[in-house]
Amino acid sequence: PAFDQYITMYLPEENVTDYKRWLDLENGIAHTEFTVNGVTYHRESFCSAEYGALITHMTASLPCRLTGEVSISRLCDLECEVDGGADFDSVYASGTFEEGVKFAAVSKIFHRNGRTTGGKKNYGIENDTVPQKKFGLGYVFTRDEMFNSKRGASVCFDTCDELWIVTVLSTDAESNDPLTACRRSLEKEFDFESLYNAQCKRFSEYYNRIKLELAEEKEFDISTAKLLERDREKGSISPLCELTYNMSRYTAIASGMPRLNGEFKAPINLQGLWNRDTRPAWESDYHLDLNIQMCYWPLPSMGLTDLMEPFLCWTENL
Repeated sequence: PAFDQYITMYLPEENVTDYKRWLDLENGIAHTEFTVNGVTYHRESFCSAEYGALITHMTASLPCRLTGEVSISRLCDLECEVDGGADFDSVYASGTFEEGVKFAAVSKIFHRNGRTTGGKKNYGIENDTVPQKKFGLGYVFTRDEMFNSKRGASVCFDTCDELWIVTVLSTDAESNDPLTACRRSLEKEFDFESLYNAQCKRFSEYYNRIKLELAEEKEFDISTAKLLERDREKGSISPLCELTYNMSRYTAIASGMPRLNGEFKAPINLQGLWNRDTRPAWESDYHLDLNIQMCYWPLPSMGLTDLMEPFLCWTENL
């Protein structure tokens, strides 16, 4: 993974109620919602295939209530050098792996009313714990084990009515200067409503090619964890089986959707494209002893044969 993005809201944590989050499988959009002192805050995030950017949209039920901080950083990694900083409306970070591969990310804030203000100007690694290098699965760690959201530089937003955080990434396979490439891509005009509609249209076109119904009754007001617990107690088949099938299709589409412009795209890897662990099991790499094949075997039966293209191109490049 490149970096972690942290969004810190300046709100009294003890007064947070009605917290919930859900994933819109059909449209590929993640939602978070909670209430503080009678004000409801809503956040939705999606990765735009049309623009090649991660977009987070934030609103509140009353005006001037969006105040907080955005930062991006990366867990300490002996195989990677990281630096970064912040401008008046954006925060950035860049890195170089020991193999010489360069990469970068920029998060820029667009807002309605309110303002952006300075946060932490420079990237810091103070008080970081450097993991000991081991071989095999001994060198697996997640961001939760070494959590430090204060490491990265940051930019703040203050008393906004509405907010869009647009994050782009680049590597030296796309440009000799990935950080400059990210900044240039953010100079374009954004039509967020069009991007949102395009996301729903393209993702749902893949997702709605097939439908499987196993459960007689649909339950959307109960969490997945509670569904699993209830099924264990009753020994029943609930919407969970159907949901598992749909979630598998969602992850395949999210990880394996071909690029629109025909550029090379890496195929689905062992742990999936959207992996939260900096050092995941087997490093999320490509194993030819059936692991990568298993990512693609079910796709034709799901109506997703065109998702085979990145895998076939990758095989040819070998």
